[in-house]
Amino acid sequence: VPLQLAPAMVLLGLWSWDRRRRFLESHPELVRRRQARRALRRERRAFRRAAMIGDAPGFARRAITALQIAAAPHFPAEPRALVCGEVLSLFEPREQIGETGQVIRSFFECDERATFAAKRENHKPLFGLQPELEGILERMEAKL
Repeated sequence: VPLQLAPAMVLLGLWSWDRRRRFLESHPELVRRRQARRALRRERRAFRRAAMIGDAPGFARRAITALQIAAAPHFPAEPRALVCGEVLSLFEPREQIGETGQVIRSFFECDERATFAAKRENHKPLFGLQPELEGILERMEAKL
């Protein structure tokens, strides 16, 4: 009897797989959001690891990457192409000028100074912003 049901089960499995494939094909935003959540979790682990070992430049870079990844599904853009203003635009105006905006701007400004300055920038003050950054990323992940 189980051998007689095998072809029907295979056919049912193929039908459901094709149905899911067609659904995801017609809703690419779901795929992008799922990929963004997965990449965001990976970046969060990476910046936590960088904070644990005291790698300040790595912490700042990974934090910015996490912010960009969390914002990317809301824009038709590659995450690395997003700038501070685009990340901030996901928040309400009062949050943009409040603590949330200050935390996000401080990470982007510090990275910008490190990239374009002649001398090395001290990223260590950013370690104190880790709890605020975690909260911001949690809110951004909830919007995904």
